Amino acid sequence: MAIQHAVHLMRREKSADEALNLGIQISNNILLPLAAELALKGLKQKETTSDKFKKTHDLVRLFQDVSSEAQGRVDKRFRWYMSQDDEVKNNNVDLWQFFKKHKNDFVEWRYLEDKHLEPAYKEFQYAICAILDEIYGETEEVVT
Repeated sequence: MAIQHAVHLMRREKSADEALNLGIQISNNILLPLAAELALKGLKQKETTSDKFKKTHDLVRLFQDVSSEAQGRVDKRFRWYMSQDDEVKNNNVDLWQFFKKHKNDFVEWRYLEDKHLEPAYKEFQYAICAILDEIYGETEEVVT
């Protein structure tokens, strides 16, 4: 639906470059939360032998489903990644706060349900990296 909206704008009133840009932005806003969701499900898979997972896109519920030890390590690494980036280091947000704010972004951006959605490109990328570090055993200590 979001991509169709961008195509509609391109045909109607925007230049091809503007419409392509909008399509890329909307695609990023859909795919980054989906990637975070899949990473959290992958982390849960690493922690358990069960093949039963919560059928949800809610990032908070998925994050709650992993062990508290893993949550702490992932949050610490997320905050470390954020602290290294001048554009976002002053956001003072932990992973819980971030997931609470963006818990349903995949669904909401996919259907453009909320006109007040805020993109969070870097934050999602840092969250995904932190989760993947936990999955793949990145053991280097970070200082926060």
